[in-house]
Amino acid sequence: MTQQEELEDAVDSAVRGIVAVEAGEGEEAVAREGEPSGAAEERGLMAAWRSGDRRAGDVLIVRYYPTLRRFFINKAPRDAVDDLVQITFEQLLRASSRYEGRASVRTFVLAIAYRMLARHYRTFGRKQGRLDPLVDTVERVSTGMFTKLAQRLEHELLFEALRRLSIEDQAVIELVYWEHATMKEGAKILRVPEPTFKSKLRRAKERLEAELAKGRGSTSEQRGGLETLERLRAEVGV
Repeated sequence: MTQQEELEDAVDSAVRGIVAVEAGEGEEAVAREGEPSGAAEERGLMAAWRSGDRRAGDVLIVRYYPTLRRFFINKAPRDAVDDLVQITFEQLLRASSRYEGRASVRTFVLAIAYRMLARHYRTFGRKQGRLDPLVDTVERVSTGMFTKLAQRLEHELLFEALRRLSIEDQAVIELVYWEHATMKEGAKILRVPEPTFKSKLRRAKERLEAELAKGRGSTSEQRGGLETLERLRAEVGV
């Protein structure tokens, strides 16, 4: 399979995941998703971008650049982050003709980003012999840069613990606690049924707490890892 075919397959997987969850929901599905204000505007921007309005595309790129950088920065090697952000936007435009508007643009963007991350590590895994995102950790396969942003020891402990989780566990936790994805959005992004996503989140949280308990630092610094996770976006500015 060529590189372009791999990209197309990854994006196709993201689109199929969204369509599968949407199937049978009808036009009221968007309203039930609990989307923030501005979701309708972003659908309009996506439609305009697809029709050739570069200004609409620029608005979406400026709006989602911080989201994508935050998504990749603790999961990929530092020299791959910018490339992953760029390729996600490129594939977003390519896939825009298949965007039906019943999922939020944010869900669509993050679904493609997750597939680009998985594709990155599949390529890496072939070079290294084997990589399984359900088992292998970011700590093992890359040198991230997020720990350099930690302002306190509790932040460092949390970043270290996250990177000892499997790539999928880390993505699930960060989607919910940093991107505030709903269970339905998370299911669409990972292309799994909603109950499955809930189970994945529960198990990932349990494993994160276990990793925090095994790490360095005092008991008080290890405690409350998920609460620290929720605060970090504002405190660290990610």
